[in-house]
Amino acid sequence: MRRQVLLFVLFLSCSSVFGQVSYSVPEEMSTGSLVGNIAQDLGLDVERLKSGNGRVYSGDSREYIELNAERGLLLVRERIDREALCPETTPLLTAVDGGEPHMSGTMQILITVLDVNDNAPVFTQKTYKGTVTENSPKGTTVTSVTATDADHGLNSKITYSITNTLDDVRQIFEVNEKNGEMRLIGGLDYEKKKHFQINVRARDNGGLTDSCKIIVEVVDINDNEPTIKIMSKSAVISESAIPDTVVTMINIQDPDSGENGKVQCSVHDHIPFILKTTSNNFYSLVTDSELDRERASEYNITVSCSDEGVPSLSSSVTLTLQISDVNDNAPVFDKSSYEACIVENNTPGLSIFTVKATDADWNQNARHSL
Repeated sequence: MRRQVLLFVLFLSCSSVFGQVSYSVPEEMSTGSLVGNIAQDLGLDVERLKSGNGRVYSGDSREYIELNAERGLLLVRERIDREALCPETTPLLTAVDGGEPHMSGTMQILITVLDVNDNAPVFTQKTYKGTVTENSPKGTTVTSVTATDADHGLNSKITYSITNTLDDVRQIFEVNEKNGEMRLIGGLDYEKKKHFQINVRARDNGGLTDSCKIIVEVVDINDNEPTIKIMSKSAVISESAIPDTVVTMINIQDPDSGENGKVQCSVHDHIPFILKTTSNNFYSLVTDSELDRERASEYNITVSCSDEGVPSLSSSVTLTLQISDVNDNAPVFDKSSYEACIVENNTPGLSIFTVKATDADWNQNARHSL
């Protein structure tokens, strides 16, 4: 709280050093304020000081202290700013006696300039920026802010605080009140909020303040697998369906950003179905060739989707599709010709021989008669 300034007072009336006297004055005192009664404190006669043309002289360009020789007082001549004052100045108080030759002497005066809280804290930047990865653990340092105060001692002690009141910033971030370090105390989810503005205040012990803001950008990580949503589907399709018949419409969503949110989908090879992109994030599952229920009456079609993040995340869904029959197969006898011997005089209705035919179709389409 104090800065000491040495004032050397010179008396041209003797050649020895009389001693030392000290004063304390607050900075920012008004012009004409009393520093001390120099005549009384040094035991000098005011008339002698006056007749000796006593005055204060300093090698500095500015004279902060002046002598009122009429009253023997040291007074404030100019505004004293402790923060702008050099650590030491050497003004001289001079006086001339009437003898021949003139005699002189010196007197050292120690003036302590007391600090007052006349300087507010000042941040080194008005806007700070920081980045932090989503899902970072609690305690992660986001950034730091710094403010300085030109005052001294307790007047320069700074406390940092977050001033946001209308959002959830205080539940996610905290600032170290002593060093301005900003840390995480809550969870971050890029998909819910991508950036934050944190308002920070620096306050000194005298109540003077400054403010700044921190812009925090949340960095995405690949923490969401693609979501497959079936928009519409057919559980059964006719084997007579032509190629490019739509079986199912699928919507794919991945809330991650950039490469993490880009998704590619596919189905297994060697099945008569393919995926086609219809619009952004939409796919259609269509027939790729003719169907034959007699070769495959059911398909379990697995749709797999993977994003382009590192590492890649994926998901899949399996669709069961029944192939319905059409009457596209004729009955076939097990032999192309039959022979039988018949004994005469058989009883009417007696079985002679049996013929057999099969039909690859199903249900009603497979029934036949002679």
